[in-house]
Amino acid sequence: MVTPQKNLRKRLQFHYCCSRRIAFGATIAICFLMTFHLISMNDYESTIKSMYPSFPSSSSSSSCYPKKAPRPLKNREEFGQLLQEYGYTTGAEVGVKQGEFAEKLLSIWTNCKNYKLVDLWDHQENYEDIANVNKETHDQFMKDTERRMKPYGDKVEFYRMYSTEAAKKMKKESIDFVYIDARHDYCGVMEDIKAYWPLVTPGGIMAGHDYNENNEVRGQDWGLCGDGTRNEMAVKGAVNDFFLSKGLMVSVTYYRENNFMSWMVQKPLC
Repeated sequence: MVTPQKNLRKRLQFHYCCSRRIAFGATIAICFLMTFHLISMNDYESTIKSMYPSFPSSSSSSSCYPKKAPRPLKNREEFGQLLQEYGYTTGAEVGVKQGEFAEKLLSIWTNCKNYKLVDLWDHQENYEDIANVNKETHDQFMKDTERRMKPYGDKVEFYRMYSTEAAKKMKKESIDFVYIDARHDYCGVMEDIKAYWPLVTPGGIMAGHDYNENNEVRGQDWGLCGDGTRNEMAVKGAVNDFFLSKGLMVSVTYYRENNFMSWMVQKPLC
């Protein structure tokens, strides 16, 4: 005779067995889905990496990225304070003119121990820019710069030559801050970025002036390259093409200085 107690016991045993089987089945299913997900993600990442070699891997160490990214700047007058906050000690300015920016920067960036000033200080062909004056005026520009730099003594070095030639005289990954403000045509800017980016220390900053396309400037022709070819994207195009293709973010000052803004990129640690 089957009592109600026995029926209850059998039901409980049945439900217990079913629950265990369901739990076991669910565990197997979860393991399968997790394995499939990992395989799919690896396949996806491999595919992306084959298409875009600069795409960062999920296994990349987070130590490649500085712990603190540079804050947005209002204008280039704030670079001195930023470099001081980061404790940087070495810099280079490519395109100096009369040394006004260098003077302002060094008056704030007191941590700086070495600052390289690079400028041809001479007239150039195929360069329609208001700063491309005659040699006599350039000679005066250099004298003005020397006068402004006197208070900073031996920490300042002068390189009166083409920027690409000056770069060859500098050590790789030896400069914390590089500011590009020489030629403003696409080709000239791209040459300077390519020449000086390897010189920037890991975690250092490369920046520059006049983040503009040719159609954003008046009375000048930044679409004309030194070799006579044209590229209307000018400074903005060169900066974007070089850094965005490497997966690096370009920060731009949020206050327009007579329609001319500065750009900035921090170099990864590895």
